[in-house]
Amino acid sequence: MSREYGVLKENSSLSAARATFVLDKDGTVVLAYPKVKAGGHAETVLADVKAAREAGRL
Repeated sequence: MSREYGVLKENSSLSAARATFVLDKDGTVVLAYPKVKAGGHAETVLADVKAAREAGRL
């Protein structure tokens, strides 16, 4: 899955970059956060998900 979303770091440790994706019920990416820092991220995503729901995107 990490490769599919383009977040796998192709280095010796094969680690995944920190990223968040919000998908709709059909599996379509609605919101993407490719470079995530922990501080405040959850609050940002929650607010964006609420806005997306209100706009009918989720």
